[in-house]
Amino acid sequence: MSPEGGGAPPVDAAGDGRPASVADATADATGGVPAGEAPAGKAGVDTFCTQICNHEQSCAAAADASTAALSGCAASCESTDEAPAANPPTELLRTDYVQALGSCIAASSCAQALQTSEVDCAEAIASGSSDAGVPHLVPSQAVATFCTRLAASPCSADGGAQDCASTFSFYGDVTLNAATACFSDATCSAVAACYEAAFMQQ
Repeated sequence: MSPEGGGAPPVDAAGDGRPASVADATADATGGVPAGEAPAGKAGVDTFCTQICNHEQSCAAAADASTAALSGCAASCESTDEAPAANPPTELLRTDYVQALGSCIAASSCAQALQTSEVDCAEAIASGSSDAGVPHLVPSQAVATFCTRLAASPCSADGGAQDCASTFSFYGDVTLNAATACFSDATCSAVAACYEAAFMQQ
């Protein structure tokens, strides 16, 4: 599963320094975040997988096909999207984005391949198209703050991601605030370690 724009751009880790933890920044950032802009978490991913698998089972039943092959659908989906190495880290994406994507895919045509539905729905949500069947998701202030700090950081691999806003719009505010705090670290290697941890789900 991937939001429009893909995963996080790299941060240059040139130089030596301490690895930085983002636990404190994450804890401090949780207060006051609107529910939709909070990370989806495991519960959000589980619900998403249930929507997808129910859709696939309904399509199989409608085609008079066996649903036996789908018996492990939910477990497989959850294992993939909840893995620490998932790219993007689905649990860290905005709750309202994950909900919108699941609803859009669940409403898609059975004639369309699942991967195609996911790509089309992600693009529709990103563009605010009515085809997604959900209201346009407005980027939060945390996105603007993060992108400003990324562009200004000497540790950014490309001097700042040009497509930062579209790339990071669907990450939860807690994740973005934790990543933003990374740019206060003293060395680029510390920034890189902190940044990597911020965008990795547990």
